[in-house]
Amino acid sequence: MTIILALLALLVPSTVFANYGNPTVVSNQRQSNGNVLLTFAFTGDSGEPTVTRGYVVSSGTTATAVRHWIDDTIKELDLVRTAETLPAIQPGQTVTRLAKPADVPTAAQVCARKLATYLRVKDSGITAAAADIAALKANIESTYVTGCLAEGQ
Repeated sequence: MTIILALLALLVPSTVFANYGNPTVVSNQRQSNGNVLLTFAFTGDSGEPTVTRGYVVSSGTTATAVRHWIDDTIKELDLVRTAETLPAIQPGQTVTRLAKPADVPTAAQVCARKLATYLRVKDSGITAAAADIAALKANIESTYVTGCLAEGQ
C-alpha cells in the first residue's frame, strides 16, 4: 500500500505541473493584404495535444510583441489544461449547478426606487404617514449622490 501511495505521489505532480513549452514556427506566409501570418505549434511536456495558433504580423509588430503573445498563449494553454484535468469535471461526474448572485442595483436604480416610494406615499394622501414621508425624504437627501438620478436615463 505504501509503495502505491509513493508512486501516486510521484505521478500526480507531473500532471499538475504539465506545461506547454516554447513553440515551433510551422509557417511564415505573406497574406494578400500585405501582412504576414506566422503559424506556431505549441507542444506540451506531458502528452498534451499539439495546438496550432496563428499570429498576424503587421507593420507595427516587433519581436518583443510576438514573444509576449507567445508567453500569453502558453499561459492560456496551461490554464485550459489545468481546467481540463480538474477532478470535478471528468466523465461520469455530476456537476451541480450554481445559482447566479443577485444583481447589485446601480446608484441610479437605488435613487429611483427610493424616490418612487417617496412619491407614492406622499401622493397617497394618507395623513398618518407624515412622519414616514419625512423620514423617506430625509433618507433620500442624506444618501443622494450627485448625478445618480441622471445615471439611469
